[in-house]
Amino acid sequence: GFDFKPDVCIPRLEGYSPFYFGENEEQPPTEMVLYGRLGVHWFNFEQKRKLKFIRIPKLNTEHPFSVSYFITVEVKDDDAAAADSLTLQTLVRRPSFPELKLLMERCRIKPAEISDHSFNCFYQSFRGCMPTFLSELPEEADDDDDGVRFYEVQTKDIDNNDWLRLYTEFALFQVCEAGSHSFLPQQIKIKKILVETREPHTDPSLKLDSMNAIFHISFRANSCDYTSVVRRSTDGISGHMFLEVENFSPQVPS
Repeated sequence: GFDFKPDVCIPRLEGYSPFYFGENEEQPPTEMVLYGRLGVHWFNFEQKRKLKFIRIPKLNTEHPFSVSYFITVEVKDDDAAAADSLTLQTLVRRPSFPELKLLMERCRIKPAEISDHSFNCFYQSFRGCMPTFLSELPEEADDDDDGVRFYEVQTKDIDNNDWLRLYTEFALFQVCEAGSHSFLPQQIKIKKILVETREPHTDPSLKLDSMNAIFHISFRANSCDYTSVVRRSTDGISGHMFLEVENFSPQVPS
C-alpha cells in the first residue's frame, strides 16, 4: 500500500520496499517521476483540477520483482488561495510486456477513500494491436464516419495542455530505455499531433477531452525525428487509466 505502520514487519523475500526522498537528497529515477506526473495529469483530467507536480517524497515498490508502484506525490493547487501543498497518491502498474503499457489503478488525494475496484475492462474500440502511425489525416476522413474521428491538434492547444508533452516524454523514455539509459533530453520539440477518437464532439478541438483516444505524435529530440502512437483507455472507474506507447524508428539526419 501507500503507508506502512511503524510496527509492521516487511517480509525480506517478498513484499514491498519503501523509499523516501528528501527535498535536498537524491531524487527518484526518471521512470518514477514520469509515473508520478502521470498520476497528477489524470487526476486533473478527471476532476477538472489544476494541481501542479512538485516532487515525490515517498515511493513503495514490490520486491523482488517490481511491477506495482505506490507513489506519493506532493502537489500544489494553483486555484487555491492557500500556499499549503497537498498529497496525491497514485498506483501505477507496469506489466512485463515488450511494449510500454501502464495501468493506473489509484489516483486520489490523501486520505480520500475509494472502493477497491479491479482493473479488468477497457474501452472495447481500443482492444487489440496498436494502430499504425498516421502522419496526416486519412484521405477518407471526409466521410461522415471518419470525418469526426480525427483532429490535428493546434499549436495553442499543445502549449496549453502540458500533458501532451508528458505523453511525448513517455514515448522518448521508451527509446532511451531501449538504449540502456533512462535520462531524457531537455530539448523536445513536438512537431505534430493527430488525435483519434470515436467519442462525439461538436467542436473538433474538444477531442482532446475524450477519455478514450489515440494520439499520433511526431517530435524531435537528440537531433532525430521520432514518431509514436499513444493510446489512452478507461473503464469508467474514477482513477483508472490504461496507457500504451509504441515508438517507430527515428529518422537520423544524414
